[in-house]
Amino acid sequence: MDFAPTFYAPAPDSQEAIADVEFNIEEGKRYSINKIIISADESLNEQEICTRLVLREGEVFKQSRFEQSLEQVNQFLTRFGVYEKLWESDVEINTNEAMAQVDFTFKIKKKFH
Repeated sequence: MDFAPTFYAPAPDSQEAIADVEFNIEEGKRYSINKIIISADESLNEQEICTRLVLREGEVFKQSRFEQSLEQVNQFLTRFGVYEKLWESDVEINTNEAMAQVDFTFKIKKKFH
């Protein structure tokens, strides 16, 4: 991102100065979702988790959809009371720079009482 302010002296009868600010923002590389893997114990139906994900294989990755997926999965998991909350750090994210693809592994863990 480039930041280029231009400042102007205040008018003689004013206490306020004027500044024009121009931002040049370059959009980063767009990554598509290659694979989504659910890592959980056998008692949890992986398909049930997949239906709660807003992310879809083949779509362009968007951070907001990833965050929404975490929220949806956590709402589902809290119904059981035996699974830990899923945090961003519980999702392994692997990128393939050359192919502009990303793989996700959601690691769902049971609570230990």
